[in-house]
Amino acid sequence: MPKIDIPISALQIADEDGSMIVPAVGDAVSFTVEGSVESIGDEYASVGMESVNGEPAYAEEVVDEAVADDVPDRDELVAAMEEIDQAGGL
Repeated sequence: MPKIDIPISALQIADEDGSMIVPAVGDAVSFTVEGSVESIGDEYASVGMESVNGEPAYAEEVVDEAVADDVPDRDELVAAMEEIDQAGGL
């Protein structure tokens, strides 16, 4: 039987008090998956999951903006290369 990873937050249900509870191993669950068909085979379709019960299916990737700030721009690189050339190379 195929298996998929589902965010736990998408599988939580409210108990009688309204508190959210997490399913345990062996519990039966039911959920709605939204996605797009990525390919069609003879007997199966491959679907890219986008959300589960309205929750994102995968954590969003966080881009570290600080990394982009540390990269020298083109003009700085050209100036450094020119200095190396004027000094007689490496």
